[in-house]
This record gives sequence, C-alpha cells and structure tokens, in this order.
Amino acid sequence: MSKEEIESFDESEELDEDIVTMVDDEGNEVDFMILAIMEVDGKDYAMLSPVEDLAEEADADAVELYFYSYDEEADEFGEIEDEDLHDRVQAAFAELMEQVGDDDEA
Repeated sequence: MSKEEIESFDESEELDEDIVTMVDDEGNEVDFMILAIMEVDGKDYAMLSPVEDLAEEADADAVELYFYSYDEEADEFGEIEDEDLHDRVQAAFAELMEQVGDDDEA
C-alpha cells in the first residue's frame, strides 16, 4: 500500500479515552486500548488491542490486533464487514507500524 493510499494519520491526535469497553460474542466486556486511528479510503478506522494482552505480552508480535471503523462524531466503533476492505485497512496499519518502526530506528 502506498503512502498516497494512507490519507491521514496524526500520532499526536488526542482521544477522549484511550480505552474502550466492548462486548464480545459471549457477552463478556473486554477493555481495548486504542493504538491508532487513521483514515483509509476516506473513512476513519481504529487499531485496537485487548488491554489484558498488552499488559501480559512482552513480545509485540504476539499481541492480538483488531480493526474497526470509527465514527468520530458519535465516538463509535463498528465491525468491518467487507473482507477486502478489512484487508486494505490491515495493510495500511501494517505499513504505518513499519514506518513508525523505521522512524524509531533512525
């Protein structure tokens, strides 16, 4: 995915809350850390990870990542139902993480 396809990302963007609580398929509440929000194909998407995983995992590659659509006005997250869109969003965030990693090494 090219830089042109990643339309915007603001690392300094302040969120009202960095933790959101969502309900899983079994009805359990799970706290997620909002790792990043960025625009892909003209809409905002969020990369989240369970807080519990972040606290327990020392290896960043072992942390589970979840991708959701994000409506900033309503402050709501939604599932990405389209598999192709989900793949594009995941690829955009992977490129972003690679760029951030490259910046950290420089």
